[in-house]
Amino acid sequence: ALAAFKLAPALAAGCTVVLKASPETALDSVVFAEAAQDAGLPAGVLNVVPGGAEAGAHLVSHPGVDKVSFTGSTQTGRVIAEVCGRLLRPVTLELGGKSAAIILDDADLDSTIAGLTSVSFINNGQTCFLGSRILAPRSRYGDVVDALAGLADGLTVGDPLDPATDIGPVVSARQRERVLGYI
Repeated sequence: ALAAFKLAPALAAGCTVVLKASPETALDSVVFAEAAQDAGLPAGVLNVVPGGAEAGAHLVSHPGVDKVSFTGSTQTGRVIAEVCGRLLRPVTLELGGKSAAIILDDADLDSTIAGLTSVSFINNGQTCFLGSRILAPRSRYGDVVDALAGLADGLTVGDPLDPATDIGPVVSARQRERVLGYI
């Protein structure tokens, strides 16, 4: 879970954490918290609060919150930054990334394209820090497009619980429409 990247340092520093995940991934948060407790994390150290924007707004402005860390849309991040700024509350924002893979003239395309599988398609390409674009010299355009088409053609689409599946469903109908809009 992406949350682990933010939770681990806070927990290692001895902080108590409140995790309010996206409503679209709420069950992941509960399972993660249960696993942490099963691994020995004391009850009450990692607290999961389900809910949407209203719950998030309450947590961001709550006087008992010492720091806010948010991963999500730029629009929501601006609102959170404004609230935290007024409260002089530390905030870390990871917003709407557009990570690029850069392919140089002399790059070995076979190894480069193979590496793009893990940096572009993990979690069905729905992770904010994944590669979402490729920058390559015009002289390599055709080769890069052909190699990427071959990579995509070789991915198995199917049931996410099947170990043979490379790409499963997107998280919601809204995300599906967003992806279709890119095409």
